[in-house]
Amino acid sequence: MRKINSSVVTLLLTMLVIFFGGCNSNSESKDESYDLVSECRYDSEKEQVVIIVHGCDDYQYLKKNCQIKFYDEFGNSLFNKDFNDTIVCIDGSLFEDYGSYSYKIVRIDGQECNVSYRTVTESGKQPYKSGKGGEIDVSPIREPDFAYIKKFNKSTRKYDVTIQIADGRECQVYLDGELQNSYMIKGIEPSDKHLYEVYVYDTVNQLKSEVKELELKTVKTNAPTKQQIQEVCDKVATGVMPGSMLEQLNMMETRLSSPFHGCVTFQAALNYIYANEISVIVDDVKTDGSIVTIVSIKEKK
Repeated sequence: MRKINSSVVTLLLTMLVIFFGGCNSNSESKDESYDLVSECRYDSEKEQVVIIVHGCDDYQYLKKNCQIKFYDEFGNSLFNKDFNDTIVCIDGSLFEDYGSYSYKIVRIDGQECNVSYRTVTESGKQPYKSGKGGEIDVSPIREPDFAYIKKFNKSTRKYDVTIQIADGRECQVYLDGELQNSYMIKGIEPSDKHLYEVYVYDTVNQLKSEVKELELKTVKTNAPTKQQIQEVCDKVATGVMPGSMLEQLNMMETRLSSPFHGCVTFQAALNYIYANEISVIVDDVKTDGSIVTIVSIKEKK
């Protein structure tokens, strides 16, 4: 078996093993019971799997009555380990990276210990797996990885960016060093000179991902002509949805110089035309950069 890579393994798993009644002593010993907690972790500096038993200062009791049995993912017995202390250290080279292993605390005389195992997360939150034995996870914990999807919002003229965490773990997202409140970052200003920086942070394992550059350049669009705007109005009047027609105009900021039936924006005017199925005439259009102003729009008579 090859040795666990200590440079990437920082922690295997923390688990609680609750002894209900403990490993009762044999007939020659007094009737004892302990409320014990077993914690399993990986010591990356010494490259050892460490099992610590709390709740029993008398390690001689454990040494005389109990031992630890280790199994592979198929339930095959690997080796046994005696208690010489309440802390048991096992050479990490006996386990392979990404292997699935488990252990049980049993009586030396072969009888079953009255032991219940409960595996919990490192932070001690809700248990995610239970069983008859403690599990040993020898998968190296790597830095989180992520991908991003950027989309230019034609309506706001800004970018929306969605962050996707590679392995599904829970992470915090940072954009230019500022913590975001969601994996969806909306309304980012375009910039032709500045490259945004984004990374994620795994708070459970305290690992930061690599920093990735995010290029959000200004999107240039051609201003719609008076004829194009007239065609949009004609189609909306015949029942075509206003939203789909606005897409054809690249969703530029199109204004009305004066209200049309109480509507002050072109989108509101299109909604009115659609709802009332009326035909209009677009008389004049002015363009100033990305802003289009409809100077005159009136209902056909």
